[in-house]
Amino acid sequence: MAGLEPRAVRGAAYRIDHVTQRHRDLGQMIDAELQRPQPNALVLQRLKRKRLLAKDELEAWQRLVAAIRIPDRAAPHV
Repeated sequence: MAGLEPRAVRGAAYRIDHVTQRHRDLGQMIDAELQRPQPNALVLQRLKRKRLLAKDELEAWQRLVAAIRIPDRAAPHV
């Protein structure tokens, strides 16, 4: 199983980068909407919801990477 760990971490790191960029882009879209003379409340609500979902996904991927990197201390050492 140890051979899969680096591949899993690389895959998760790719997803973390992707979701981080999406979170950043959504933040910029929110900022741009707020700069409009009359920001659209519905658009802002949808963008903020998507950004929150991206944040939740990012945290889930980060927890997964942490779990992969931390060995199970309860497992008996042979």
